[in-house]
Amino acid sequence: MRYLMPAALLALAAAAPAPIKADKAASMLMDGHCTDAAWTRAKGHDIGHGANLKIAADADFVWLCVTPPAESYATADLYLVDKAGAIHNLHASAQLGERVKGASGWPDYVWGNNVGWYGNPVAFSGAREGRVQFTPSKGRELQIARSKYPGDRWTLMLEVRALGAANTETVFPAGAKEDDTKTWVTVQL
Repeated sequence: MRYLMPAALLALAAAAPAPIKADKAASMLMDGHCTDAAWTRAKGHDIGHGANLKIAADADFVWLCVTPPAESYATADLYLVDKAGAIHNLHASAQLGERVKGASGWPDYVWGNNVGWYGNPVAFSGAREGRVQFTPSKGRELQIARSKYPGDRWTLMLEVRALGAANTETVFPAGAKEDDTKTWVTVQL
């Protein structure tokens, strides 16, 4: 006898993306290039709008590297869930900052409070006509200490903005929602 799954359960099962496995890291260099020898061995994940994500890990760190299309600043917001269930947002643009979602929502960023993680910032290239200018990025790299989020499985979502001349944005996994961790991807480290 066959049993049919209720539509609500089917919708829930479809919402959760398949887990992925981080590649083994080897001598990672935080230089904003996803073309280093260590990255060439890592599997790429198409995250949309011409951007590609690679994830690697060793016993001490997890690295993410986004290769954006040309003329991108590729600012990044990485969302992670800690063991207590709190949602953390690690932000890398021209400044680095971290915040934790509280009962009343997201607090403002505190710039420079990136303890236990680093990301290459968007490079300042001067000023023109009174406006700050930045250099497009060849890659956005993030390095996170595994001790910051203990365990062998991380649940995460990544938003990447300022992609290409059209200044588009993308979310990985596709369709993920900032406040719905069930739509995020699980990464096996």
